[in-house]
Amino acid sequence: MKILLCLAVLVAVVYAEIPGMKKACPDKKQPAGDTGCLYYCDDSDTNYGIYNDGSPCDYTGSLDGKCKGGLCYAGPNSKLPDQES
Repeated sequence: MKILLCLAVLVAVVYAEIPGMKKACPDKKQPAGDTGCLYYCDDSDTNYGIYNDGSPCDYTGSLDGKCKGGLCYAGPNSKLPDQES
């Protein structure tokens, strides 16, 4: 039963939408100078697409992350908030 519950939660997280927004545009290559993992499309502020996985992004403000599924994740050189300098 626990396995079924975990699977249901995983599926819900993977297919969750951003509230008020809709992924209505294709994945695409990140343009030069863009440091995010999402883009707005169709002249709308509710329709979005994501940049290809592996695109660089600002995890802590220095292009130290990598995009995956529209989210920016820490890269190997990221200084996480709880790490000492």
